[in-house]
Amino acid sequence: MTKALLERIIDSIWPEISGKREAYKTPDDNKGIPFSVIKLEKSSLTIETNKKSIIKIPREAFVAAIQFLIENDCHSKSSSCEINASQSDPGPLNMATRKFTNDTMNISYVLPILKATGVISIDGKRKNKTWINL
Repeated sequence: MTKALLERIIDSIWPEISGKREAYKTPDDNKGIPFSVIKLEKSSLTIETNKKSIIKIPREAFVAAIQFLIENDCHSKSSSCEINASQSDPGPLNMATRKFTNDTMNISYVLPILKATGVISIDGKRKNKTWINL
């Protein structure tokens, strides 16, 4: 899938995120932590965690997550990808989204936002998995 098409996918969902101070939850069913999108800009969004931490996530991280899932054929629950959201031992999907944020782990926030727009699905049981809804 071309970068331009991936950008169009993000273009189509970006307005759905706009203005929502909706509480999202990180992917783990047992240890999921709430967070909210507090600011949406053309090239990034800013979230606030339940501990009042502020994290800015570039739009490119969303493109990278979708691209990774497509390129690695993660298109159903049976062919899903482990999320591996770990600061010390990150998995490949996690690493794909970090390269835009000076190694800040943001996959735990990117995926629930994409799930809320219907682009992906998440299985929050251990080991947490995700796949694209194509």
